Amino acid sequence: MTKWHQSTGIYRSPPLKDPSHPNNPPAKSTEEKRELLVAKLLTSKAEASDIPPDTPTIATRYIDFPPITAEDVRKAIIEAGNTAPGADEVPTAIL
Repeated sequence: MTKWHQSTGIYRSPPLKDPSHPNNPPAKSTEEKRELLVAKLLTSKAEASDIPPDTPTIATRYIDFPPITAEDVRKAIIEAGNTAPGADEVPTAIL
């Protein structure tokens, strides 16, 4: 439990390079990274001609999955063969 409660901020994201200006220095501060991400990822550059007008808005295919029962979920969790804890260090038995 104590490993779950690690303080935030110990991991820093790597510097970001602007692909359209590779000779510029990478963005290191949070503000610089924010501006770069907004400019490159969040700015809508889509045009009406990008999406064909006859694109279906409803899925044309349906995949029939069998129903999942509570017993299936119980077996998948409780009767799991691997008892080693995962990355969160919670053993399967606790789940």
